[in-house]
Amino acid sequence: MGQTGWLREGAWGLLARAAAGALLIASLAGCATPEEIAERETLSADFPPGGETMEIKLSDTGFAGKTVMTYSNQHGTQVEYFGSDGQAYLWYPGNMSVVPSLWKIEDRGIIFENRICWKYPSASYNPVTARDGGSWECRPVTRHAVVDFADGDVFDLSRRRLVPYRLPPQSTSIERLQKQAADRAGQFDALEDAIAKMRKAGARPL
Repeated sequence: MGQTGWLREGAWGLLARAAAGALLIASLAGCATPEEIAERETLSADFPPGGETMEIKLSDTGFAGKTVMTYSNQHGTQVEYFGSDGQAYLWYPGNMSVVPSLWKIEDRGIIFENRICWKYPSASYNPVTARDGGSWECRPVTRHAVVDFADGDVFDLSRRRLVPYRLPPQSTSIERLQKQAADRAGQFDALEDAIAKMRKAGARPL
């Protein structure tokens, strides 16, 4: 039986659902103001059940082929597409460009101790840890603060250099971002086209 099926049918599945729900509430509440908490409670209707987010964390292939949204007080909202080929593409708050990376799940022998790892370009920089990219960085997959996910590359992050628009750090949902992306369609299209032409001509854009 696959890990997802095991979670759904076994007692651990119930534990995973309860734990995920508690983690979701904690990650959304943080040090937020009452107004922010009220807004996030409204947002929770857009989010999948906590048990579903835990299930994708605990499956070896759970992230593959999915667009995943995380939220933390340090980074705010982040959106990342995890390709099944080990490539990932990050939409980071305030960034103009998509940040590519390599990703993998590190098997620790015990499912709850598996780690998710990224290797970002050496030219990238993490403003929270004050570390440059270029080496693998891992964390327990159960601590990856997933609040929402969708099947497929819903923002075409793997096929574009520029982000759909500048992402604010505030908590939101994939559904809301999709609506905003539709409203702002074409914001960076001219620049994206110019970059494509430069690449075709052999130039090195940005």
